[in-house]
Amino acid sequence: MPTPERCNCGSEDCPRCYPLNRKQAEITEPHRERAIEQAVETLMDHGQYPAKGRKQLDLYDILTEERDPSYMAELYIAAMADNSYLFRERVEKERKAVTELLWLWLKDTDLIDELAQDIANDDE
Repeated sequence: MPTPERCNCGSEDCPRCYPLNRKQAEITEPHRERAIEQAVETLMDHGQYPAKGRKQLDLYDILTEERDPSYMAELYIAAMADNSYLFRERVEKERKAVTELLWLWLKDTDLIDELAQDIANDDE
């Protein structure tokens, strides 16, 4: 059976132009929080978002833009020192600071809006 040609009316609710278009679920604050959590976790684990494929966000770029680069030298010096306990403590402190930075940085982005919409649609 041949598929009908699009009528090109431009209306997103046209069943002929957009046969698979479905009503989008409403985004709630928990959806947004889950979206941010997912994006931050992926960035922290893989250094980019998404984890595979063409990256939309790069942790290195974000950190060089938002953080003082001297913290990298401090971590390097701590890594070269013999006291591994202090190094682990410093790494955890930096991970917490970067996670908080990413939450604030991502909060009002289109990426989070799109991800939250996907989560809301999947929950429905």
